[in-house]
Amino acid sequence: MSNSIDFSKYKLSDEKTPINEQLTAHYKRSYAFYTIATRVPIIITNIIDQLTRDKEKIIQRYGEHCRDELKQCIGEISKLKYELQTDKKMTEIPGDESDQYEWNRLLKEIEPNNSYFSSVWLYAECYVYRRLKSIFDETISFGNFDYFEVSKKLELSHSMANIARVLKSVNDFNNTNSGHEKLGNFFRKLLKVNLWGNRNDLSITLGQEIEVSDIDPLADIEEYNKELLVDQTIDIWNCIKIERNDEKIVSFINDNAGYELLCDLVLADFIIHHKLAKKIRFYVKSIPWFISDVLPTDFRYTLDELRKHDKEVLREAGSRWESYLREGIFELIEPAHMFFTSPFEYYKMEKIAPELYHNIAEAHLVIFKGDLNYRKLLADTNWDTTTEFRTSLSGFEPTNLCALRTIKADLISGLQPGVADRLWEEEGSKWMSTGKYGVIQFIHKRVFTQ
Repeated sequence: MSNSIDFSKYKLSDEKTPINEQLTAHYKRSYAFYTIATRVPIIITNIIDQLTRDKEKIIQRYGEHCRDELKQCIGEISKLKYELQTDKKMTEIPGDESDQYEWNRLLKEIEPNNSYFSSVWLYAECYVYRRLKSIFDETISFGNFDYFEVSKKLELSHSMANIARVLKSVNDFNNTNSGHEKLGNFFRKLLKVNLWGNRNDLSITLGQEIEVSDIDPLADIEEYNKELLVDQTIDIWNCIKIERNDEKIVSFINDNAGYELLCDLVLADFIIHHKLAKKIRFYVKSIPWFISDVLPTDFRYTLDELRKHDKEVLREAGSRWESYLREGIFELIEPAHMFFTSPFEYYKMEKIAPELYHNIAEAHLVIFKGDLNYRKLLADTNWDTTTEFRTSLSGFEPTNLCALRTIKADLISGLQPGVADRLWEEEGSKWMSTGKYGVIQFIHKRVFTQ
Protein backbone atom coordinates (compact mmCIF):
# COMPACT_ATOMS: atom_id res chain seq x y z
CA MET A 1 0.00 0.00 0.00
CA SER A 2 1.43 3.39 -1.00
CA ASN A 3 2.14 6.18 1.45
CA SER A 4 0.96 8.70 -1.16
CA ILE A 5 -2.65 9.64 -1.75
CA ASP A 6 -4.59 11.61 -4.36
CA PHE A 7 -6.32 14.44 -2.50
CA SER A 8 -8.05 15.92 -5.53
CA LYS A 9 -11.36 14.28 -4.60
CA TYR A 10 -11.33 15.69 -1.07
CA LYS A 11 -12.66 19.15 -0.25
CA LEU A 12 -9.47 20.53 1.26
CA SER A 13 -8.45 24.16 1.47
CA ASP A 14 -5.39 25.76 -0.10
CA GLU A 15 -5.59 28.60 2.45
CA LYS A 16 -3.54 28.99 5.61
CA THR A 17 -5.20 28.08 8.90
CA PRO A 18 -7.16 31.16 10.07
CA ILE A 19 -6.02 32.89 13.26
CA ASN A 20 -7.72 31.58 16.44
CA GLU A 21 -8.99 28.45 14.66
CA GLN A 22 -7.97 24.99 15.85
CA LEU A 23 -5.52 23.22 13.56
CA THR A 24 -6.81 20.59 11.15
CA ALA A 25 -5.46 18.72 8.14
CA HIS A 26 -8.23 20.39 6.13
CA TYR A 27 -5.76 23.20 5.42
CA LYS A 28 -3.17 21.89 2.96
CA ARG A 29 -0.64 24.61 3.85
CA SER A 30 -0.45 23.42 7.45
CA TYR A 31 1.86 21.06 9.29
CA ALA A 32 -1.29 19.25 10.39
CA PHE A 33 -1.94 18.31 6.76
CA TYR A 34 1.64 17.15 6.24
CA THR A 35 1.47 15.07 9.42
CA ILE A 36 -1.80 13.32 8.64
CA ALA A 37 -1.12 12.95 4.93
CA THR A 38 2.54 11.90 5.08
CA ARG A 39 4.19 11.48 8.48
CA VAL A 40 1.62 9.33 10.25
CA PRO A 41 1.20 6.88 7.32
CA ILE A 42 4.99 6.46 7.27
CA ILE A 43 5.01 5.82 11.03
CA ILE A 44 2.26 3.20 10.64
CA THR A 45 4.17 1.59 7.78
CA ASN A 46 7.31 1.47 9.92
CA ILE A 47 5.40 -0.37 12.66
CA ILE A 48 4.12 -2.92 10.13
CA ASP A 49 7.64 -3.36 8.72
CA GLN A 50 9.15 -3.81 12.18
CA LEU A 51 6.54 -6.36 13.26
CA THR A 52 7.07 -8.28 10.04
CA ARG A 53 10.87 -8.11 10.31
CA ASP A 54 10.93 -9.08 14.02
CA LYS A 55 8.11 -11.61 13.81
CA GLU A 56 10.15 -14.64 14.84
CA LYS A 57 11.78 -12.76 17.74
CA ILE A 58 8.37 -11.65 18.98
CA ILE A 59 6.96 -15.17 18.72
CA GLN A 60 9.99 -16.55 20.55
CA ARG A 61 9.38 -14.02 23.34
CA TYR A 62 5.60 -14.46 23.64
CA GLY A 63 5.12 -18.04 22.47
CA GLU A 64 4.18 -19.93 19.31
CA HIS A 65 0.49 -19.56 20.17
CA CYS A 66 0.66 -15.82 19.35
CA ARG A 67 1.68 -16.28 15.69
CA ASP A 68 -1.87 -15.88 14.37
CA GLU A 69 -2.52 -12.95 16.70
CA LEU A 70 0.53 -11.14 15.39
CA LYS A 71 -0.68 -11.68 11.83
CA GLN A 72 -4.07 -10.34 12.91
CA CYS A 73 -2.45 -7.21 14.40
CA ILE A 74 -0.51 -6.49 11.22
CA GLY A 75 -3.72 -6.80 9.21
CA GLU A 76 -5.62 -4.45 11.53
CA ILE A 77 -2.81 -1.88 11.44
CA SER A 78 -2.87 -1.99 7.64
CA LYS A 79 -6.63 -1.40 7.81
CA LEU A 80 -6.07 1.62 10.08
CA LYS A 81 -3.63 3.07 7.57
CA TYR A 82 -6.15 2.61 4.76
CA GLU A 83 -8.87 4.33 6.80
CA LEU A 84 -6.58 7.29 7.44
CA GLN A 85 -5.46 7.66 3.84
CA THR A 86 -9.03 7.52 2.55
CA ASP A 87 -10.25 9.99 5.21
CA LYS A 88 -12.76 7.63 6.79
CA LYS A 89 -14.59 8.54 9.96
CA MET A 90 -12.79 7.61 13.15
CA THR A 91 -14.60 4.59 14.56
CA GLU A 92 -15.29 3.96 18.23
CA ILE A 93 -12.49 2.66 20.43
CA PRO A 94 -13.27 -0.97 21.35
CA GLY A 95 -12.58 -2.68 24.66
CA ASP A 96 -13.19 -1.74 28.26
CA GLU A 97 -10.29 0.52 29.23
CA SER A 98 -11.05 3.46 31.52
CA ASP A 99 -10.61 6.04 28.74
CA GLN A 100 -12.91 4.35 26.24
CA TYR A 101 -16.06 6.25 27.25
CA GLU A 102 -14.45 9.70 26.96
CA TRP A 103 -12.90 8.89 23.59
CA ASN A 104 -16.13 7.60 22.11
CA ARG A 105 -18.15 10.47 23.56
CA LEU A 106 -15.78 12.92 21.87
CA LEU A 107 -16.06 11.14 18.51
CA LYS A 108 -19.85 11.57 18.65
CA GLU A 109 -19.61 15.19 19.79
CA ILE A 110 -17.45 16.28 16.86
CA GLU A 111 -19.67 14.76 14.17
CA PRO A 112 -19.76 15.35 11.24
CA ASN A 113 -16.14 16.51 11.53
CA ASN A 114 -14.83 13.23 12.92
CA SER A 115 -12.68 12.09 10.00
CA TYR A 116 -8.90 12.30 9.92
CA PHE A 117 -8.71 15.38 7.70
CA SER A 118 -11.72 17.24 9.10
CA SER A 119 -11.23 16.85 12.86
CA VAL A 120 -8.89 18.85 15.04
CA TRP A 121 -5.34 17.69 14.34
CA LEU A 122 -4.74 16.88 18.02
CA TYR A 123 -7.75 14.55 18.06
CA ALA A 124 -6.87 12.80 14.80
CA GLU A 125 -3.21 12.20 15.61
CA CYS A 126 -3.88 11.03 19.16
CA TYR A 127 -6.65 8.79 17.85
CA VAL A 128 -4.21 6.91 15.60
CA TYR A 129 -1.97 6.03 18.55
CA ARG A 130 -4.96 5.06 20.70
CA ARG A 131 -6.34 2.84 17.94
CA LEU A 132 -2.94 1.19 17.59
CA LYS A 133 -3.06 0.27 21.27
CA SER A 134 -6.61 -1.08 20.97
CA ILE A 135 -5.49 -3.41 18.17
CA PHE A 136 -3.02 -5.10 20.51
CA ASP A 137 -5.46 -4.97 23.46
CA GLU A 138 -7.90 -7.10 21.47
CA THR A 139 -5.40 -9.99 21.56
CA ILE A 140 -4.68 -12.41 24.39
CA SER A 141 -0.88 -12.15 24.09
CA PHE A 142 0.01 -8.52 23.36
CA GLY A 143 -1.82 -6.36 25.91
CA ASN A 144 1.47 -5.13 27.40
CA PHE A 145 3.50 -5.15 24.18
CA ASP A 146 5.40 -1.92 23.45
CA TYR A 147 5.84 -1.76 19.69
CA PHE A 148 8.17 1.24 20.07
CA GLU A 149 10.45 -0.42 22.63
CA VAL A 150 13.27 -1.29 20.23
CA SER A 151 13.76 2.24 18.93
CA LYS A 152 13.58 3.78 22.42
CA LYS A 153 16.18 1.42 23.83
CA LEU A 154 18.50 2.08 20.91
CA GLU A 155 18.18 5.85 21.37
CA LEU A 156 18.93 5.49 25.10
CA SER A 157 22.11 3.51 24.46
CA HIS A 158 23.35 6.20 22.05
CA SER A 159 22.69 8.93 24.64
CA MET A 160 24.79 7.60 27.50
CA ALA A 161 28.12 9.16 26.56
CA ASN A 162 26.57 12.58 26.14
CA ILE A 163 24.70 12.52 29.45
CA ALA A 164 27.91 11.36 31.16
CA ARG A 165 29.51 14.63 30.05
CA VAL A 166 26.59 16.61 31.46
CA LEU A 167 26.79 14.74 34.78
CA LYS A 168 30.52 15.38 35.05
CA SER A 169 29.95 19.12 34.57
CA VAL A 170 27.16 19.09 37.16
CA ASN A 171 29.33 17.17 39.65
CA ASP A 172 32.19 19.63 39.13
CA PHE A 173 29.83 22.52 39.85
CA ASN A 174 28.34 20.81 42.89
CA ASN A 175 31.84 20.32 44.34
CA THR A 176 32.61 24.05 44.25
CA ASN A 177 31.60 26.65 46.80
CA SER A 178 29.27 28.58 44.55
CA GLY A 179 27.32 31.60 45.62
CA HIS A 180 23.64 32.26 45.04
CA GLU A 181 24.18 34.05 41.73
CA LYS A 182 26.31 31.25 40.28
CA LEU A 183 23.77 28.68 41.45
CA GLY A 184 21.02 30.53 39.60
CA ASN A 185 23.11 30.86 36.45
CA PHE A 186 23.94 27.16 36.43
CA PHE A 187 20.30 26.23 37.04
CA ARG A 188 19.32 28.34 34.05
CA LYS A 189 21.93 26.57 31.91
CA LEU A 190 20.50 23.20 32.92
CA LEU A 191 17.02 24.38 31.92
CA LYS A 192 18.41 25.15 28.47
CA VAL A 193 20.13 21.78 28.22
CA ASN A 194 16.81 20.24 29.19
CA LEU A 195 15.03 22.24 26.51
CA TRP A 196 17.39 21.27 23.69
CA GLY A 197 17.19 17.64 24.79
CA ASN A 198 13.66 17.83 23.37
CA ARG A 199 15.16 17.89 19.88
CA ASN A 200 15.68 14.13 20.31
CA ASP A 201 12.19 13.11 19.22
CA LEU A 202 11.67 9.87 17.31
CA SER A 203 8.20 10.92 16.19
CA ILE A 204 9.79 13.78 14.24
CA THR A 205 12.52 11.60 12.71
CA LEU A 206 9.84 8.97 11.96
CA GLY A 207 11.57 6.50 14.25
CA GLN A 208 14.98 6.89 12.65
CA GLU A 209 18.10 6.90 14.82
CA ILE A 210 19.01 10.33 16.22
CA GLU A 211 22.59 11.53 15.95
CA VAL A 212 23.89 12.77 19.30
CA SER A 213 26.78 15.23 19.48
CA ASP A 214 30.00 14.20 21.26
CA ILE A 215 30.40 17.68 22.81
CA ASP A 216 29.33 18.43 26.39
CA PRO A 217 25.95 20.18 25.94
CA LEU A 218 26.78 22.53 28.83
CA ALA A 219 30.03 23.71 27.25
CA ASP A 220 28.53 26.01 24.65
CA ILE A 221 24.87 26.17 25.66
CA GLU A 222 24.76 29.95 25.27
CA GLU A 223 25.59 29.54 21.58
CA TYR A 224 22.00 28.42 21.12
CA ASN A 225 20.52 31.60 22.60
CA LYS A 226 19.91 33.01 19.13
CA GLU A 227 17.58 30.08 18.51
CA LEU A 228 15.79 30.53 21.85
CA LEU A 229 12.83 32.72 20.92
CA VAL A 230 11.51 33.15 24.47
CA ASP A 231 13.81 32.86 27.48
CA GLN A 232 12.10 33.13 30.86
CA THR A 233 14.68 31.09 32.73
CA ILE A 234 15.26 33.98 35.15
CA ASP A 235 11.56 33.95 36.06
CA ILE A 236 11.68 30.20 36.66
CA TRP A 237 14.76 30.60 38.84
CA ASN A 238 13.10 33.37 40.84
CA CYS A 239 10.10 31.09 41.32
CA ILE A 240 12.01 28.03 42.48
CA LYS A 241 14.64 29.73 44.65
CA ILE A 242 12.17 31.10 47.20
CA GLU A 243 11.45 29.33 50.47
CA ARG A 244 14.20 26.76 50.18
CA ASN A 245 14.26 23.71 52.48
CA ASP A 246 10.47 23.58 52.69
CA GLU A 247 7.99 20.99 51.42
CA LYS A 248 8.06 22.13 47.81
CA ILE A 249 7.23 19.72 44.99
CA VAL A 250 8.46 20.16 41.42
CA SER A 251 6.67 18.11 38.77
CA PHE A 252 7.69 17.06 35.26
CA ILE A 253 5.07 16.31 32.64
CA ASN A 254 7.49 14.14 30.69
CA ASP A 255 7.82 13.76 26.96
CA ASN A 256 10.45 11.53 25.32
CA ALA A 257 12.40 8.59 26.67
CA GLY A 258 16.14 8.35 26.04
CA TYR A 259 18.25 11.49 26.07
CA GLU A 260 15.41 13.84 27.00
CA LEU A 261 14.40 11.76 30.02
CA LEU A 262 18.05 11.65 31.08
CA CYS A 263 18.13 15.46 30.92
CA ASP A 264 14.95 15.56 33.03
CA LEU A 265 16.59 13.33 35.65
CA VAL A 266 19.75 15.47 35.74
CA LEU A 267 17.72 18.63 36.31
CA ALA A 268 15.60 16.89 38.95
CA ASP A 269 18.75 15.66 40.70
CA PHE A 270 20.22 19.18 40.72
CA ILE A 271 17.02 20.58 42.26
CA ILE A 272 17.12 17.98 45.04
CA HIS A 273 20.87 18.34 45.65
CA HIS A 274 20.56 22.09 46.18
CA LYS A 275 17.40 21.75 48.28
CA LEU A 276 15.28 23.75 45.84
CA ALA A 277 12.48 21.21 46.37
CA LYS A 278 11.87 18.21 48.59
CA LYS A 279 10.16 15.96 46.04
CA ILE A 280 10.12 15.53 42.26
CA ARG A 281 7.10 13.99 40.57
CA PHE A 282 7.26 12.43 37.10
CA TYR A 283 4.10 12.06 35.00
CA VAL A 284 4.60 9.65 32.11
CA LYS A 285 2.35 7.93 29.54
CA SER A 286 0.20 4.88 30.16
CA ILE A 287 0.45 3.36 26.65
CA PRO A 288 2.93 3.46 23.74
CA TRP A 289 2.62 7.01 22.46
CA PHE A 290 4.09 9.11 19.64
CA ILE A 291 6.92 6.57 19.25
CA SER A 292 9.30 7.84 21.93
CA ASP A 293 7.19 9.01 24.88
CA VAL A 294 8.15 7.69 28.32
CA LEU A 295 6.27 4.74 29.81
CA PRO A 296 6.81 3.56 33.43
CA THR A 297 8.78 0.61 32.00
CA ASP A 298 11.05 3.04 30.09
CA PHE A 299 11.67 5.03 33.26
CA ARG A 300 12.74 1.97 35.26
CA TYR A 301 14.72 0.52 32.36
CA THR A 302 16.67 3.79 32.15
CA LEU A 303 17.68 3.59 35.81
CA ASP A 304 18.62 -0.09 35.44
CA GLU A 305 20.83 0.67 32.42
CA LEU A 306 22.55 3.49 34.26
CA ARG A 307 23.26 1.38 37.35
CA LYS A 308 25.08 -1.30 35.36
CA HIS A 309 26.94 1.00 32.98
CA ASP A 310 30.74 0.82 32.76
CA LYS A 311 31.11 4.59 33.31
CA GLU A 312 31.30 5.37 37.02
CA VAL A 313 29.53 8.72 36.71
CA LEU A 314 26.52 6.97 35.16
CA ARG A 315 26.50 4.13 37.69
CA GLU A 316 26.56 6.59 40.57
CA ALA A 317 23.72 8.63 39.11
CA GLY A 318 21.62 5.56 38.41
CA SER A 319 22.11 4.23 41.95
CA ARG A 320 21.32 7.62 43.48
CA TRP A 321 18.17 8.06 41.42
CA GLU A 322 17.05 4.52 42.22
CA SER A 323 17.42 5.27 45.93
CA TYR A 324 15.50 8.53 45.46
CA LEU A 325 12.71 6.49 43.88
CA ARG A 326 12.65 4.03 46.80
CA GLU A 327 12.66 6.85 49.36
CA GLY A 328 9.91 8.85 47.65
CA ILE A 329 12.17 11.79 46.79
CA PHE A 330 11.53 10.91 43.15
CA GLU A 331 7.92 9.86 42.65
CA LEU A 332 6.95 8.10 39.43
CA ILE A 333 3.19 8.53 39.22
CA GLU A 334 1.76 5.04 38.68
CA PRO A 335 -0.46 3.95 37.23
CA ALA A 336 0.16 6.64 34.65
CA HIS A 337 -2.99 8.71 34.18
CA MET A 338 -4.78 8.15 30.90
CA PHE A 339 -5.55 11.86 30.51
CA PHE A 340 -2.05 12.27 29.09
CA THR A 341 -2.95 9.88 26.26
CA SER A 342 -6.36 11.39 25.75
CA PRO A 343 -7.13 13.85 22.95
CA PHE A 344 -8.17 16.53 25.40
CA GLU A 345 -6.65 19.97 25.75
CA TYR A 346 -5.22 20.83 29.16
CA TYR A 347 -7.80 23.48 29.96
CA LYS A 348 -10.35 20.62 30.13
CA MET A 349 -8.37 18.68 32.75
CA GLU A 350 -10.06 20.14 35.83
CA LYS A 351 -13.46 18.98 34.58
CA ILE A 352 -12.51 15.66 32.98
CA ALA A 353 -9.80 14.51 35.44
CA PRO A 354 -10.22 16.61 38.62
CA GLU A 355 -8.12 14.28 40.78
CA LEU A 356 -5.18 14.64 38.39
CA TYR A 357 -5.64 18.42 38.23
CA HIS A 358 -5.52 18.74 42.02
CA ASN A 359 -2.51 16.42 42.22
CA ILE A 360 -0.62 18.59 39.74
CA ALA A 361 -1.74 21.72 41.59
CA GLU A 362 0.11 20.49 44.70
CA ALA A 363 3.42 21.28 43.01
CA HIS A 364 5.16 24.61 43.46
CA LEU A 365 6.29 24.37 39.84
CA VAL A 366 5.20 22.10 37.01
CA ILE A 367 7.41 21.71 33.92
CA PHE A 368 5.66 20.74 30.70
CA LYS A 369 8.02 19.09 28.24
CA GLY A 370 7.91 18.93 24.49
CA ASP A 371 5.76 19.75 21.51
CA LEU A 372 2.67 17.61 22.12
CA ASN A 373 2.29 18.93 25.67
CA TYR A 374 2.64 22.45 24.26
CA ARG A 375 -0.05 21.75 21.66
CA LYS A 376 -2.37 20.57 24.43
CA LEU A 377 -1.56 23.66 26.51
CA LEU A 378 -2.46 25.89 23.55
CA ALA A 379 -5.49 23.75 22.62
CA ASP A 380 -3.97 23.10 19.16
CA THR A 381 -5.06 26.61 18.20
CA ASN A 382 -3.50 28.92 15.64
CA TRP A 383 -3.03 31.84 18.01
CA ASP A 384 -1.55 35.08 16.80
CA THR A 385 2.12 34.57 17.64
CA THR A 386 2.12 37.66 19.88
CA THR A 387 -0.80 36.46 22.00
CA GLU A 388 0.26 36.34 25.66
CA PHE A 389 1.25 32.84 26.74
CA ARG A 390 -1.15 33.03 29.70
CA THR A 391 -4.05 33.94 27.42
CA SER A 392 -3.34 30.98 25.15
CA LEU A 393 -3.67 28.58 28.11
CA SER A 394 -7.43 29.30 28.22
CA GLY A 395 -7.53 29.40 32.01
CA PHE A 396 -5.34 26.37 32.71
CA GLU A 397 -3.33 27.64 35.70
CA PRO A 398 -3.13 24.86 38.32
CA THR A 399 0.15 26.24 39.74
CA ASN A 400 3.32 28.01 38.63
CA LEU A 401 3.84 26.60 35.16
CA CYS A 402 6.57 26.53 32.57
CA ALA A 403 6.88 24.99 29.12
CA LEU A 404 10.15 23.79 27.59
CA ARG A 405 9.50 23.17 23.92
CA THR A 406 11.47 22.93 20.70
CA ILE A 407 9.14 24.07 17.94
CA LYS A 408 7.89 21.17 15.79
CA ALA A 409 4.40 22.35 14.86
CA ASP A 410 2.89 25.50 13.42
CA LEU A 411 1.42 27.04 16.54
CA ILE A 412 3.00 29.27 19.15
CA SER A 413 2.22 32.19 21.43
CA GLY A 414 4.14 34.68 23.53
CA LEU A 415 6.56 35.93 20.85
CA GLN A 416 7.62 39.56 20.63
CA PRO A 417 6.21 41.53 17.67
CA GLY A 418 8.20 40.98 14.49
CA VAL A 419 9.94 37.75 15.54
CA ALA A 420 7.66 35.40 13.61
CA ASP A 421 7.58 37.74 10.59
CA ARG A 422 11.38 37.74 10.43
CA LEU A 423 11.59 33.96 10.62
CA TRP A 424 8.92 33.53 7.94
CA GLU A 425 10.88 35.85 5.67
CA GLU A 426 14.20 34.09 6.32
CA GLU A 427 13.11 30.45 6.40
CA GLY A 428 9.51 30.15 5.29
CA SER A 429 7.23 27.76 7.16
CA LYS A 430 9.99 25.27 8.05
CA TRP A 431 11.06 27.33 11.08
CA MET A 432 7.97 25.99 12.86
CA SER A 433 8.54 22.28 12.22
CA THR A 434 12.21 21.30 12.46
CA GLY A 435 12.89 21.73 16.19
CA LYS A 436 15.68 24.22 15.42
CA TYR A 437 14.03 26.92 17.54
CA GLY A 438 12.79 26.70 21.09
CA VAL A 439 10.93 28.52 23.86
CA ILE A 440 11.15 28.49 27.64
CA GLN A 441 7.94 30.12 28.86
CA PHE A 442 6.55 30.69 32.34
CA ILE A 443 3.51 31.98 34.21
CA HIS A 444 3.02 32.59 37.91
CA LYS A 445 -0.17 31.15 39.31
CA ARG A 446 -2.52 34.02 40.03
CA VAL A 447 -4.08 34.22 43.50
CA PHE A 448 -7.62 35.53 43.43
CA THR A 449 -9.04 37.19 46.50
CA GLN A 450 -12.65 37.88 47.40
